[in-house]
Amino acid sequence: MYISRCSVVATACIVFIAGLLAIGCGDDDTSSNPVTSNSLPGAWAPVGTGIGVGDLGQATALSVIGDTLVLGGDFDFVDSITSHSIAVWNGSSWGPLGSGVTGGPVRAFTEYGEYLIAGGEFDHVGAITGNHVALWDGSSLAPLSTGRATDVFALASYQTTVITGGVSGTNGGFGAFNGLNWTTLASNITVRALTVYNDTLIVGGTFSDLGNASGDNIFAFTGFNSLSLGSGINGSVYALTVYDGTLIAGGSFTVAGGDTVSNIAAWDGSAWTALGSGINGAVFGLTVWDNRLIACGQFSTAGGKGAACIAAWDGSSWKSLGSGANATVWAVTAYGVKLIACGNFTNAGGVAARGIAAWTPQ
Repeated sequence: MYISRCSVVATACIVFIAGLLAIGCGDDDTSSNPVTSNSLPGAWAPVGTGIGVGDLGQATALSVIGDTLVLGGDFDFVDSITSHSIAVWNGSSWGPLGSGVTGGPVRAFTEYGEYLIAGGEFDHVGAITGNHVALWDGSSLAPLSTGRATDVFALASYQTTVITGGVSGTNGGFGAFNGLNWTTLASNITVRALTVYNDTLIVGGTFSDLGNASGDNIFAFTGFNSLSLGSGINGSVYALTVYDGTLIAGGSFTVAGGDTVSNIAAWDGSAWTALGSGINGAVFGLTVWDNRLIACGQFSTAGGKGAACIAAWDGSSWKSLGSGANATVWAVTAYGVKLIACGNFTNAGGVAARGIAAWTPQ
């Protein structure tokens, strides 16, 4: 299958969850919240028959390339078709992306010129050793140069470089590839989320003060300096996006810039604010769809009302999407008029859906 260009990049839900308290839609939760008047109008449906044969596997990252949906995770089959941890949906059927990757899940995608970049915990691209970063050129999948020495959780394109975020360590943490060579920008931090806001790279994760940026767990990077966003955030940042001119951070935290928040907050360029009463569990992914901010993760309420692992913010209030999902949702993206969600779930909106589902508005 030929894919020519990356036109939309989803925010991937990327995080280790060891030690995280499961709230609401845990992976063993088979219940679902009832559809209420707080839900957006619409319905969930499976995308094909989903991932896995026998062992479900996991779906952790999404992107859109032209008219093609790209799914990443840790699986060997989609719709019973062999697809090693990366698969593509053309609107009616699934297929593999090259020979795929093995050794660990795909955690993130980004575009770099005409190329699709995948990052994660994998150590092989096809039969070739590939350290955590791979490049799709439209016809083949290959390691991106020497890759990174530690697991990659986040990717972004900034100026003329591919930016990687991942586990701290030598030739890991926060890095950049200029088309020829890798540079380690900071090896002593674990980066879990990246986005570009007002032409500045925003870096989120789990770390303390970095250089002249005095705030914890989030900072702005200009290419030369790291800059504070207020006093930062008091817990891990797992997801970043831009919505209605503001920077949105999601994760597992209760304070942003000194103000009380609940796992999600907005930065307007000078101060942090809450989004209503927030979300009662960890936020792993964010995207913008249908003029709404979509948050996904492992939670059971948003704005104090039932929302199982996925919720929508319209600028003033939170809404659920039907009865949501029965387990963790790792990533979300817009795909045409539909919203796509992927994760560890087997049911979305009361409909069987193995790891990936589509919400169609009414």
